[in-house]
Amino acid sequence: MSRTKPLAIARAAMRYARADIRPNLLGFGMVGLLLTEAIFFAVHAFFSTEPVDESVDISRRMYSILGCSVGLAGFFLAQICSEVYTDRVGGTLARVRILPHGALAWSVGKVLATGLMVFLSQAILFLGGILVFPDVSLSLPKAIAVLGVELFMLASIAPIGLIMASLIRGLYSQLVILGGVLALFGTAGLVFPITILPGWVQAIQQCLPFYWGGHVVRSLVVDVPFAEASQSFHPLLGLGIMLAWLVIGFALVPSVMQRSFRKETLGMVASLQAAQRQHVGT
Repeated sequence: MSRTKPLAIARAAMRYARADIRPNLLGFGMVGLLLTEAIFFAVHAFFSTEPVDESVDISRRMYSILGCSVGLAGFFLAQICSEVYTDRVGGTLARVRILPHGALAWSVGKVLATGLMVFLSQAILFLGGILVFPDVSLSLPKAIAVLGVELFMLASIAPIGLIMASLIRGLYSQLVILGGVLALFGTAGLVFPITILPGWVQAIQQCLPFYWGGHVVRSLVVDVPFAEASQSFHPLLGLGIMLAWLVIGFALVPSVMQRSFRKETLGMVASLQAAQRQHVGT
C-alpha cells in the first residue's frame, strides 16, 4: 500500500495538471500568452541600450529583461492563490476532498500546471529578448543555466504559494495575500538594485528565495556585483537557501493542505458564493 500511494497520487496529479494545461495551450489561452509577451517586447524596444552601471557591461534593456524574466515567478504565486480561491468558490475543492488522496493530488497537479505555464512565459521572454534585441546577447550554455535556475526557483517557491493559498477564505483575504506577493517580488531587487531599499527590507529578502533566485541568475550574467546587498556573488549560498525552502516547504505542504481541505464543505461553498454575489451586487 505504501508503494502504490505515491503512484496513485502522481497519476491523479497528472490528470489534474493536463486538465489545467490544455485550455492554456490551445485556443485563446495561447493567444493571451503570446499577446502578453508581445507587449513585453514592445515596451522593451524603447529601453536604453546604455550600460545600467558604469562598472558593468550590461545594457539597461538586458538588465530589465533578465529581471522581468525572473520576476514572472511572482505570477506563479499569484496564479496559485487566484485559482485556489476560484476552485474553492466553485466547489471544486469540496468535491476533490472526498476523493482518495484528493488534497495532495490536486495540490501537486495545480503546482505542475501553473509552474509549466509560468516557466513557458519566462522562457519566451528571456530567449525572445536574446533573439530580438542585438544588445541582449548571451551564450547558449549561460542561457540554459539561467532557465535552469528559474525553474529551480519556481520549485522552491511552490510550497509558499500553496501555504499562502490555504489561508484564503474570502475576497478580502485573497486581496491581502496578492498584495503580499506583489510586495515580496517588488522588493526582491529583480528590476532595480536592492541596495536602494532600507536595510531591514534587504535583511528580510536575504532570508527568502525571491532575492536569491535573481542573485544566482545575475551571478551567471553580470560580471560585477554592483546590485547585490553584500556587494559580492554567492551562488552556492543562494542555491542552498532555495533548496532549504523547497525541502522544508514540501515537508509542510501535505499537513497544511490536508488541514485546509478538511474545512471544505458544501455549507462553506454556499456561504462564499453568497458573499461573492453580494460583492458584485447580484
